[in-house]
Amino acid sequence: MVTRRMRILLFACIACGSAVAGLQAAADLPPKQVITGDVSTDSASVSLLERQPWAGGPWYYGWGLQSDVYSFGTIPGLEIRRLQDVAAQLTLQYFIKAEEVAAVTLMPGLYFENHPDSSCWDIPIDLETAIPIAKVFNGVIGFSNARFYHHALPIIGFVWDISPRFRLEAVYPEPALVITLRKELELRLAGQLIGGGFETDARPLRTRVEYYAYRVGMNLCYEMGHGLKLSAGGGNEVQREFDFYQAGQRIHAKPEPYAAIEVEWSR
Repeated sequence: MVTRRMRILLFACIACGSAVAGLQAAADLPPKQVITGDVSTDSASVSLLERQPWAGGPWYYGWGLQSDVYSFGTIPGLEIRRLQDVAAQLTLQYFIKAEEVAAVTLMPGLYFENHPDSSCWDIPIDLETAIPIAKVFNGVIGFSNARFYHHALPIIGFVWDISPRFRLEAVYPEPALVITLRKELELRLAGQLIGGGFETDARPLRTRVEYYAYRVGMNLCYEMGHGLKLSAGGGNEVQREFDFYQAGQRIHAKPEPYAAIEVEWSR
């Protein structure tokens, strides 16, 4: 399940001078520390990742922490009001200069409703890599899976640097058209999948649920300098579901509009 964070990265551009450079640091090395916090209408998350080169690079290993909270109003047939997680981040990434082109990420932690215990453990894994095809055209393939996911989520598609200003990220499940308005300003028209797998509180027994919402909207990202980026945007959900697959129950909730703000600092 792609989250904020689900945030599976789109390892798009192997070629130097691609449109990504509009928001990428000019340095030839990736940042050693990245701190991200975002808040939307019904969710919030925070992430800290420390990164070090392995034998001088281009492989880098990283570690950190992350936490997500998803909040829900009154939904007919749904007793859950909140789902959340607290987890570590362990990464192994491959960079070409400052561009990430492959990665494995493990997120061992607790994924629960309100009251965590030892049964709420999970270790989601994300595996992604770029496939070089041409200077301005690259494939992307990977998957995301976890103990509390009903099915593994495939990641597949391509990224096309149409021009220095336009990039098409035709990658399932998070496609985007990226427009570089200025060197420090980027507009994204994109789909976003949020959610994950969790274990609920006992009623009278705990059960597993996979929550996911698919959003479509736009996002404006401004690079303020000194490693600081600010993003803001909004749109509407087109799908929102709670899959209690062990019990054979699925609840389709009414999609809602959303607004989101994200701050990222790296050095």
